[in-house]
Amino acid sequence: MQMKKFLIWVLALFIVFAVSGIIFYKVYLPGLVAEAIAEDQTPGYVPRFVEVRMKKYKAPLNKSAGDVIREIHESNVSLEQVLQAIDRTEPEQVHAALDELGNSNPKTTDEVFDIASKYVNADFNVEILRKPFNENVNMSMVKRAMGYAEGYRNDDTIDPEMAKAIAKKLLIQKEKEYRQSMMQE
Repeated sequence: MQMKKFLIWVLALFIVFAVSGIIFYKVYLPGLVAEAIAEDQTPGYVPRFVEVRMKKYKAPLNKSAGDVIREIHESNVSLEQVLQAIDRTEPEQVHAALDELGNSNPKTTDEVFDIASKYVNADFNVEILRKPFNENVNMSMVKRAMGYAEGYRNDDTIDPEMAKAIAKKLLIQKEKEYRQSMMQE
């Protein structure tokens, strides 16, 4: 009887840890990653090896997200519409875009944008995002991102849902910064 209670206790504890891990991964981790990208200083909770990798992408991601926010405001598209487009883009569409990018071997960021935009499920003209994309992305970044995406697809470290959550949190952060800067002017 004592062993049975112990096993039930261990199983209950395991379930609590598993649920906690899933909640952390789906709810809190995207916010932490977006915060680490958006901040000038890398927070102390980010491991050193991640910080080194993040430094390469931090500036372009911040500039790109800021440019997207400015473009959508100039085009009278709401942040909510952009967030909904991110939500409506299914993992299968992300994988299909990656497959087409890999098979077509694009030479310019315009070609990359053309391919990627076919897989975005937006209720606004995604062409408004072409300018910030082309200004902030180069083919070297695309090739590196494709390599990471393929690696992540194979080991499920970061799935499309996690990437979408990080993108949304980063855009929301940049929207707050944009609004604050507009109030100061």
